[in-house]
Parts: sequence; structure tokens; C-alpha cells
Amino acid sequence: MEFVPYHQADPSRCVVVDGQLAGAFPLSHWRGSNIHKPLEDDTSAAIVLNAILKNIPQIRFPQVTANHYDIDGLVGIWSLLNLQKALQHDILLRQIALVGDFREVEPENPLSMLALKIVLTLNHLEKKQFYPPFGEKQEAEACVQKFQTFIPLLSEVIEDVEQFQDAWEEDLKTIMHGLGIARKAKVIHHASIRLTEIILDEPVPYYAYTWLAKDADIILSVYPNNRYELEYRYTTWVDAAKRKIFPRMHLQPLVEILNEQETSPYRWMAEDIMDSGPILRLGNVDLSRTERFDDPNKRIIFSSSIRPKDFTKLITDYFKTCYATLVPSRYTDWKQVKEIANLYFYAKNN
Repeated sequence: MEFVPYHQADPSRCVVVDGQLAGAFPLSHWRGSNIHKPLEDDTSAAIVLNAILKNIPQIRFPQVTANHYDIDGLVGIWSLLNLQKALQHDILLRQIALVGDFREVEPENPLSMLALKIVLTLNHLEKKQFYPPFGEKQEAEACVQKFQTFIPLLSEVIEDVEQFQDAWEEDLKTIMHGLGIARKAKVIHHASIRLTEIILDEPVPYYAYTWLAKDADIILSVYPNNRYELEYRYTTWVDAAKRKIFPRMHLQPLVEILNEQETSPYRWMAEDIMDSGPILRLGNVDLSRTERFDDPNKRIIFSSSIRPKDFTKLITDYFKTCYATLVPSRYTDWKQVKEIANLYFYAKNN
């Protein structure tokens, strides 16, 4: 098997990892692709590893491809190109994918912290040598060089990440500082709507605090001086097989509710539910996808005129209304998700 650029792949002889390609064999957690019952899992890399463990015939197809570069896809493709090594490092590879794609670090798990170092190394080198995530519109073509660089490099990083200390050391220091803040955070789980409210002393990197909301679909981050961000987690964008979720709801009605209360010079805004990580935030300009993907401590979070207790009530009341008749489930089709969101949106406005 060899990695081939997305637009050069022969679908009849190709595995597509962490994406979709008509006619190709999918090993992917994208909605509509996580379709192989014996292989299904939460990350694309885990689906690939399950395929290798079960020794399915398709792992010997001559081609593998992807339409974008990220760590989950990299781990999946590397595993198909290095079958024996993938079996040797199976558990670590699954951790790398969870940290890289879902930002789910387990601070007390040494293997998860090792995976974090590997992810930080890859992130650092990606930004240094190429462009940051979502920084290129022609991603299917541009990502080829990333894969050609990082597929062989991943073998070295997995075997000895300490030799790459210069790549991960500074970011790890920042995350460890953030972990200290996160461990002191007040955490409120609104279980009926799968929303976790995290009250932090200051914004910190995602890797430092997302573990506090591992079982939530939505994170409400609350900072001093009436500063807030609400985000649908990436786990609600993919077809994760091992966790039941609520479907995403449109955030625009919530934006309107908040703007009716807001008296600061700024306005509430949010992306469409089809965005990989929509953020409801106060501001005066939209963030690019690259900026939204970056850590909260890397962007300005403006102060609202709405007090924390009132803000939380507005947020939780909205989602309690949205999810009143629903139960957490597995929503494998974007059409289904959008239909449910549109039904609530229509009911609210009629």
C-alpha cells in the first residue's frame, strides 16, 4: 500500500481515511462513513486499528488517501503503511488520535501525557514547516506535502519523542500552567443537556481543560469580568460510535436571545452547526476557522454586560427547551441532524 494524493486515487483500489471519497473503502468517523459495524469506533485512527486487528482484506489495497491533514488521519494512514508497528503501538496510537482530534488529555494517565508530547511535536512542526490547520483553502492538494513529510517522521516521534524536546517543551509548559488552573476550576455538569460549565481564572489551552468535560457535547467556559465562550465539541461533528450525544442545535436563536440582553459595544455571534467547532462568542468581527481552532488563550474574549448567573440561565434554558423531547443517541446522518435543528428553529419562530 502507498499514500496517494486525493485527486489521483483510484476509488476501486483505495482506502480513504478520515474523509470521504465516492467508491473508495472508508475507514473514517465522518458522518455517513462509520458504517462497518465490526470496526466502528470514535476516531478514524481507531477504526483503522480495528481493521488491522481484524485483518480485513481491504487493508491490503494498493492505495490509501485523505482529503485533509490532521493527526487522526495521519495516525490512520501511518498505521496502514506500518501494519506490524501499528499493532505494537496500538494503545498509544489510539491515545494520540484522541488527543489530536478531540483534545481529550487524561492528566493522570502517563500514556495520554506521552501522546500529548507527540501531538505537540507534530503541531509545532506542522506550523513551522507548513501552515496551521484550516490555513489553506485548497487543502486536498496542499495536504499532500504534509503527509509526505509526517508519515515517515511519525515513526521517529513514536519511538523517541524526547529527541524532539525543542518542539514540545514550550507548549507543554503552557499546558501544565493551564492544568494547574483547570484543577482549581469550578465545574458544573448540566447532565440533562450534556453541557459542562467550567469556571476558570483565565483562558487556557484546550489540552489543559477539555478533560473536565469529556462526557459533554457542549462546553461553557466562564472567565472573570463576565467573559464567556460556548462551544459545540468536535465530538458532535463526527459519527462517534462509543458515545451517545444530542444533535447540534442552531445557535442563531440563542445569539438573538443574548443580543436582546447585551448592552456592551459588542454583539454575540456564532457559526453554523455544520462548522467543525462553532463558538458562540462576543465580538465585533468573525474569527477565521484557523483562529477558532486555536486555543482560547490566543484570542481576545470580551466582557459582557450580562452577569454570570443570568448568562448561564439563558444558555441552559435554551438547550433545555431544545432537548426537552430528545434523548442522547447516535446521529449518523447530517440530514437528520439538520432536520431536527430546523424543526426547533421553525417552532420557535412560528
